[in-house]
Amino acid sequence: MSNKVSFLWVQQSDSLHQKEFLRIEKLFDEGDYENSITGALSLLKLDINSEIRFNTIFLIAEIYWKNNNHTKAINYYNKALVVLVNDKTIFLDSENLDFRDVRFSRTYLKLGNEYLRNNQIDSAKFYFNQTLKINSLEEKPLSYQASASTNLSGIYMQDSLYDKAKEYAIYAVKIHQKRNNKISEAAAKGSLASIFLAQNNYKEAKKTYKEALDLIKYDESDRALRVKEKLYYNLAYNLYKLKDREAYTYQELSYEIKDTLRDKEIRRIIEEFGFKYDFDAKKKDLQKLEEVKLLREKDKVNTIVVISVLRILNAAIDGKESERKEIAETLHDSVSALLSSANLHLQASRKQFEGKVPIEIDKTQKIINEASTKIRDLSHSLMSSVLLKFGLNFAIKDIAEKYSNSQLSIDTQMQGLRRYDQNFEIKTYNIIQEFINNILKHSKANNAFIKLKEIEGTLVLEISDDGIGFNKNTITAKEGVGINQIDARIQMMKGTFTIVTSKGNGTIINVSLPIQEKETVNLL
Repeated sequence: MSNKVSFLWVQQSDSLHQKEFLRIEKLFDEGDYENSITGALSLLKLDINSEIRFNTIFLIAEIYWKNNNHTKAINYYNKALVVLVNDKTIFLDSENLDFRDVRFSRTYLKLGNEYLRNNQIDSAKFYFNQTLKINSLEEKPLSYQASASTNLSGIYMQDSLYDKAKEYAIYAVKIHQKRNNKISEAAAKGSLASIFLAQNNYKEAKKTYKEALDLIKYDESDRALRVKEKLYYNLAYNLYKLKDREAYTYQELSYEIKDTLRDKEIRRIIEEFGFKYDFDAKKKDLQKLEEVKLLREKDKVNTIVVISVLRILNAAIDGKESERKEIAETLHDSVSALLSSANLHLQASRKQFEGKVPIEIDKTQKIINEASTKIRDLSHSLMSSVLLKFGLNFAIKDIAEKYSNSQLSIDTQMQGLRRYDQNFEIKTYNIIQEFINNILKHSKANNAFIKLKEIEGTLVLEISDDGIGFNKNTITAKEGVGINQIDARIQMMKGTFTIVTSKGNGTIINVSLPIQEKETVNLL
């Protein structure tokens, strides 16, 4: 075969292989992962050029990533990287040279992310730093570098290495400034502000959060709104720590944006449904859907009957929770406001005496201030105002801060928490508070740790301490009743509960609770 014929045959072969890859990629884009990966693995068995081989291997890694098989994703991202490093022919033409930095930086970033998910922190750091070493002014590599910087900042923040965390957060901000991407810059500044917040540098955090918000003040795109919602939420907690009443305003702004985004998504789904289907033709399907809902409701009734004994055990407790919430809100929102008003009137009246203020006014103001303090404390003991206003994320941090002292240090780690049904939040909060009370009373621990995260519709709680532990088979009747009550309440919430402990080895408590969402208005 002549060189010319051979070259034409290779070109034709490459063209067919490229068409096959595009077919497989289309299946991936449509969510048909099974046929996509079958086609990709078959394509790899053929004599394909390096560029198609890289793209195919990378696509397989993406399929495993989409399906949460992170070990296999890492394996194939590494295989893709080997093709990039070893086969220089992939970059012979100018078009491919333009993509060299994109491919390397994206693969490094993907590997860093996967190692981070697998909690292989050193490997994650290595690949994030490899991403940062690529010297490019292209848009994509810069965006990948910004993501790598943000992730490194998060890793160092988790380890309380705040100076290092700030260094990478600032670098991410500078990259986004170079890209002139205001939304991403605002998000990066939000991450920087959160580092100041973690250091209790509330004034600097407030300043940085507001700088971030100013960048996207007039941007009403969905992406900007999602960033604003998080910024408002974190700024609200920051202002709460500063005892600034403006906290509640920003909290409400956060909720309003969240509701707006949810409503937009519902409308989008409705419109999509309307375009794709004839609504009248789907009436029967909708009726069937309603029947399914009714069956589910009947299922709920059956479940209620099965666990009626647990309901009896907890009815009094639930009633008390509702009553305590009502009393706490009345004390906090009404009585405290009245006392503050009375104090302001007294303050105004002082000016009328031109410096000769009767001693009775001083005494009255002191009494009002003392009463206000006691009512605030009583309100908080009945029901956490932080919980009601800001949710579990901030309320649990508040518990840790309130109960930590020179003998016991309580740390927290929250991941992916948001606002849930209020009764669900109250019940979860009370369960956690009860466990912390037990640690304070019985554990003799120096350190305790509260971990709370949302995983696929479930709230997962782990509370651990390094205390004296106990033998579960020999606990006192009083302690047993307390644990059984908590267990009953968890079962009422359809959750699970385990304790791992032994004498002298501390205690680990694991609780999983199916999430109850906030009630929403049905727009249909």
